Amino acid sequence: MDESRFGEIMDCVVTLFQRNLTEEHREHLHHRYGLTDETISRYRIGYAPLDRNQMVLNLFEHGFSGDEMAAAGLVTRTPETNLPLWQGRLMFPYLVGGAPMYLIGRRTDETNDGGKGKYKKQRRTGVAAEPIFGLDSVVPGKPVIVTEGVTDAIIAQQAGYACVSPVTTRFKEEHAPLVVEACRRAGRVYIIMDSETDEAGLRGAVSTGMEMVRRGLYPYLGLIPRPDDIDKIDLNDYVRGGGSIEDLMGRATYIEDHPLAETMRLEAVRRAAQQAYSVVPCWIMTH
Repeated sequence: MDESRFGEIMDCVVTLFQRNLTEEHREHLHHRYGLTDETISRYRIGYAPLDRNQMVLNLFEHGFSGDEMAAAGLVTRTPETNLPLWQGRLMFPYLVGGAPMYLIGRRTDETNDGGKGKYKKQRRTGVAAEPIFGLDSVVPGKPVIVTEGVTDAIIAQQAGYACVSPVTTRFKEEHAPLVVEACRRAGRVYIIMDSETDEAGLRGAVSTGMEMVRRGLYPYLGLIPRPDDIDKIDLNDYVRGGGSIEDLMGRATYIEDHPLAETMRLEAVRRAAQQAYSVVPCWIMTH
């Protein structure tokens, strides 16, 4: 499958998902994520039908083969049939130049596709590859936010900020050069990850920031205030609850000034030392 054909099948399936988005789904997106109708349309958010045949039949009707669906990472193939990757999920496309290039589905109460996780991503194949969400939003000389989840990035962009996301706690290694280059063109970089009791988001933020420092950037860490009785709050929760992104940016500190940065640096040194010790030849240890 060439890039042109991949673009066609992605546009077709995203259009189908958009048509399946009901008013009830829209209300959920309004109240759960604070997204406006304009944002829902702009980001081409949709819904994967519960009917296991609808997506596949729709693609067949538009001239796509089962092999093409599999090559695009949209189905699981069995000897008998093509099973859609998503059933009963809210679908968020990754848009590149306005065109959908990848998909992630958010579990709902109706989800029936065998996926156990909250989110389920498109299969990565030779032609289907996960891009960096929001890279197109970066404006030379203007601030850019790095945040954790897809709805965190969308709410930040809806508020008027450039925002990129790994759609997890940290970027893939192969994405790091692209992210750094984009951030280098931007103004100040703000890393705002989830605030949670286990500090997974904070560690991801500091790790991402320290990698940027190693590559010559100077990012700032924005910390989302979290009430003691809440285990986790993300950027979408914060903005939807009336929080100000501008306030977070105003209170942000240089990444290397955070105490966890030094702790993680020492942990890395310790791991490197342990690894070096483990490969010392036995004859050196005994002489």
